Amino acid sequence: MKYNTFKQALVLTILFLSMSASYGQKSLTVDGYVKALGTFSQLDRSYIPEYLHNAFPETSQDYQIHNRLNFRWYGNKGFSAVMGMRNQLYWGYQVNNVENYGSLLQDNGYFNLSTYWQNENSYIRTFIDRLYLQWQNDQWKLRVGRQRINWGINTTFNPNDLFNQYNYFDFDYEERPGVDAILVEKY
Repeated sequence: MKYNTFKQALVLTILFLSMSASYGQKSLTVDGYVKALGTFSQLDRSYIPEYLHNAFPETSQDYQIHNRLNFRWYGNKGFSAVMGMRNQLYWGYQVNNVENYGSLLQDNGYFNLSTYWQNENSYIRTFIDRLYLQWQNDQWKLRVGRQRINWGINTTFNPNDLFNQYNYFDFDYEERPGVDAILVEKY
């Protein structure tokens, strides 16, 4: 079962961060970046049957502008909160010609923390891929929410890492998706 809770999560996060500022908490940091990715595709018609030659253009172009925002709040007594958010603007051949293009970019978490806007020429996706509360002291760490759980590090694929399997040709998403989970660690 999935819940569409994007708006509720955003409202709760803003409320939480504003409350923390009013109680004189320690620190709030915000960072992020913007980047653009263009794709040019050229079709070699010798690989497809002749009756399909007019079904696909010989060349096509797709574009994406990607924006990331990271919010981190560090409170007293070992409490902290993190929200990481991606905004993506897509336009080009695929947005105009692939039916239900937005369904290809869905949130696979237990809670649906994404929202979409589409018109005839472009597609915008806002996606919260980190949203968790954390408490930590000298011996324990407890983290609840959407987070990156990393069971190991390898250059391309870690076969025992069930949470973070990915296509290493997808170089545009450095952060890797988070999962909805509870993490308990004892040092």
